[in-house]
Amino acid sequence: MPRRIKIVCVLLAFVVCCCFIPLFNSAPSIHATSGLNVGETDLEVNQGILSGEPAVVYDSTEGLYKMWYTSGPESYTALDDFLDALLAEVSTDLKEDLKSFNFTDLAENDSVALKDVMSFLDQLGEEEILAALQGVSTGISYATSTDGEDWTWQSNAISPGSGEWDASGVAAPTVIRHSDTEYEMWYTGWTWDAGSLVLLLDYLNDINAGALKVLLTDFFIEKDLSRLLADIESYCGVDYLHDILDALNNFFTASAPSIGHAVSSDGVTWQKTGQVLLPGMRTTGITMESFLLP
Repeated sequence: MPRRIKIVCVLLAFVVCCCFIPLFNSAPSIHATSGLNVGETDLEVNQGILSGEPAVVYDSTEGLYKMWYTSGPESYTALDDFLDALLAEVSTDLKEDLKSFNFTDLAENDSVALKDVMSFLDQLGEEEILAALQGVSTGISYATSTDGEDWTWQSNAISPGSGEWDASGVAAPTVIRHSDTEYEMWYTGWTWDAGSLVLLLDYLNDINAGALKVLLTDFFIEKDLSRLLADIESYCGVDYLHDILDALNNFFTASAPSIGHAVSSDGVTWQKTGQVLLPGMRTTGITMESFLLP
């Protein structure tokens, strides 16, 4: 993969993820950190909690609380390599905030550096964007607790499928434990559409750094959608507001999010069975609220 593509892949995925992560980020997060042994190398794993809407069941047989939640990319070693090349010249703080999904500091301190990143991403073509998005995606992780308060990360439960309908990410699990040996999961999966993403990035790049700081504060700190829309209109005009909302809607529609299904005999190892709800299966299609929160 060309070096230029490697540099931007995480950044591009982050900008895309920012569009929808806060929509299902309302409940308390958990701490899920552990050591992962890969061959002869011990890696510290702290994947980031991307959704505050986890699926939790209590297993009375084992005396364990079991949680499945939306997590960040699986390899932070790769993230370090990708981000160091570009962000060392932009902002060390931005790199750390991107890695940790620290939206508060991102909004308060990183708007100028993020604007530089967005301008760079806006120069990419469709083929570069598709290459950049490969391998950088959200997953579904598994954690356990004996008391429901202190949690330990255990494993990656569901990962995006290479070349499949959920290649760009999986998220928002709902889990039912029928018995000791029968679990079912429903989750959201999607594949990004490069053409509509190019147009969306073009609109986002029209926002200057000063306005971006205000909008990031509305979105990530205040979590006030009405205020966000009002500030977009104030800074950019009503026509721009309509255009960017249309571009955002077209992006999500073209990216074909669906609900997938998986089964497990222990809640740890899962087998995907396929898509169970696709866009267009009802007259209004799958809305943001319904496909992100099965």
